[in-house]
Amino acid sequence: MGIQNLNLDRIVAVGTGFLSGFAIAAPVGDRARGAQNDQADVRTVQLLLEFAARKAKTRAFDPKGVDGLIARNAAKSSTVKAIIAFQRSFMRNPDGLVEPDGATIRRLRAMADGAEGRARDAARAVMKVPGPADGKPAWLPAAENLAARGAHVTMTGKPKAGPTAQATLPPPATPVKPAWIGVAEEELATGVQEIKGSKHNARIQEYHWATDQLSKKKKFKSADDMTDERPWCASFVGWTLEQAGYESAESSGSQSYRRWGRKVDRPCVGCVAVINYGKLYPKDPKKKGKGHVGFIVGQTPEGYLVMLGGNQRNKTGGRVCYVAYRKGLIEMFRMPKDFEITPDMYNLPVMKIAKGGASFADSR
Repeated sequence: MGIQNLNLDRIVAVGTGFLSGFAIAAPVGDRARGAQNDQADVRTVQLLLEFAARKAKTRAFDPKGVDGLIARNAAKSSTVKAIIAFQRSFMRNPDGLVEPDGATIRRLRAMADGAEGRARDAARAVMKVPGPADGKPAWLPAAENLAARGAHVTMTGKPKAGPTAQATLPPPATPVKPAWIGVAEEELATGVQEIKGSKHNARIQEYHWATDQLSKKKKFKSADDMTDERPWCASFVGWTLEQAGYESAESSGSQSYRRWGRKVDRPCVGCVAVINYGKLYPKDPKKKGKGHVGFIVGQTPEGYLVMLGGNQRNKTGGRVCYVAYRKGLIEMFRMPKDFEITPDMYNLPVMKIAKGGASFADSR
């Protein structure tokens, strides 16, 4: 009976959230920054974070429970940590605070309120219905089990039993982009590019500086010591992953990503693609230990893989941009160890990207 009540409470909370627009009355999060943490408000934020974690497919956004409680010590609060991780996906200086009319609550709502036409899917995901191993009651069947029972799913979601009925399932969803791709796309939108001459792009210097601070062998005293002429593809990848709450290779060397995370057997949306020029051109000593890294986001109609990365197209000024690469140029594909790849992520979207800009010189 306790499990049934738990699930009823969850359903009521989700339903109330959709009806109220997931509104909160007072700030939620780090008490030291003024959060009041009313229990109802905290539950609302936790539900939204839980759904964001599922949609973005990252554990970093997961508050690890919807109990309406936040530890007084922010450093020990899973909810505050989740808020900060989520904020890193769109702001430079996360504060661990969700305010009633702030950017954080607006972005969380946008992921759950059906802004992309999937409010019903959002509700199901936020409910986080337990599986059979968790003691799921028989009266609350999982959606994926309805087809196996020969049930018909109507638009209202009510099952109509019958051995001859056919299951009506929604069409396959487009691949959900991992959180770090959203961060990379924001950098693309701002037009990050090298500055010719003695001046340097402060944003690229920030990529380098953040990477250097994570490294055990810190080489620089300040960001001003770094130039945007220094190869920055790995610094961009590392900065982007860290902004999304994932551990990077903590190195500005592209080949460090050959040992980072876990290897995947084929390209998927969001994976890190590693190019090793030393392996491609073993007879050229100048290319030994040099390479390139970026994120796979799609493919061209001709079958080239589209990489979103930094320090690309250097003949026209290294920048954050899309480039189409032959599959044979890429040595391996990697993903964070704790990231769960779903089958739809292997369905790379088709993108019309001009060829070129995929040579050794274009990533130097």
